Amino acid sequence: MRKNPFDAIDPAMSHTKKALFGPWSFERWITLGMLCFLQTCAGIGMGDCSGGNFNLPVEAFEKFGSKSDDSSAHMARPPHTALYAELAQPVEAPDDAVADDAAPEPTPEETAEPHEFSNADFDKALGFMRANAALIWTLGGILLVLVIGLTVLFQWLGARAVFAYIDNLATFRAEVERPWREQAPLADSYFRWRLGIIGVQLVGLALVGIPTGVLAYRTVVNGGSDGWLALVTSAPFWVGVAGVILVGLVSLIIIIGMYDVVAPVQYCRRCTTGDAIALSLTLVAENFGAFLLYLVLKLLVSIAFAIIIVAVGLLTCCCGFLVMIIPVLGQALLQPLWVFHRMLSVYFVGGLDARYDVITRASSVATPTPAP
Repeated sequence: MRKNPFDAIDPAMSHTKKALFGPWSFERWITLGMLCFLQTCAGIGMGDCSGGNFNLPVEAFEKFGSKSDDSSAHMARPPHTALYAELAQPVEAPDDAVADDAAPEPTPEETAEPHEFSNADFDKALGFMRANAALIWTLGGILLVLVIGLTVLFQWLGARAVFAYIDNLATFRAEVERPWREQAPLADSYFRWRLGIIGVQLVGLALVGIPTGVLAYRTVVNGGSDGWLALVTSAPFWVGVAGVILVGLVSLIIIIGMYDVVAPVQYCRRCTTGDAIALSLTLVAENFGAFLLYLVLKLLVSIAFAIIIVAVGLLTCCCGFLVMIIPVLGQALLQPLWVFHRMLSVYFVGGLDARYDVITRASSVATPTPAP
């Protein structure tokens, strides 16, 4: 048995190579990428990566240059702009021009002080909300229903994709309809537990985060010029921040446990998610040290994946970043990372207890793939 999680790296890499390159198939990568995309929409699995856009418009150079003296004005001008250089040349006044022509007076808008948010602005916004309370409540209700509906839909799709993805990798296939149908009972149970866990996490964050936010707001507003100093020296505020961080860490551990441990256990035992959670807790209690080491391995793997993704994006002149943010295609491109991430947990859990060996279980019930 493999008690050390680092021992699962070699079989996970071998399985990744065989699943994706033995032989290579574009259709296989796209199919697996679609299943990973559904998991991403539900916040399950490895996640995704997106890049940023940093462009400085020409107007920024012009505004910066207008505030500099003649000796440094050329440093603020954008390069390769002949038109800018021509316009920047001094214009000679005509002979009949008035020599002592005074500069135009600044407009009231130019001399006005920057507007600062005041209590009057807050009262005005509050009055607008009260006058349009019916409209605001209606739009808020529609938005809330939409968010809840999309969350439920994506969680259902993501749960189905989790077990279809495990089945495809364990049997070296690339199918959607068959595992989607066969793994439906497991996925539906997993989906219900996921919704329940998300609800508990939101309630926990609300119970801790809302009072902390209200405390921070009142401390800053009532403290005047020393409000921020009073906030950073407030013990209750830091207790609330610690509570938010604690809820976040517990939520992260639960998410990792559901995906990395509960799902493989449930796939092997063909039981409900509740029973799989009970079996997983027993497995963790019996191998607590190995699971702590596994969390360290997960952190190292996440850092390595981030470095690989950034390197690929930079080496392709950011074209790789553009491809990664395209739905399905981005997940297909990152399939080596996705498959390794999934199989690392599968081989680790299977190495702790042979009853949870996904590969053995899949090979015992798999049917031959029909010839084309």
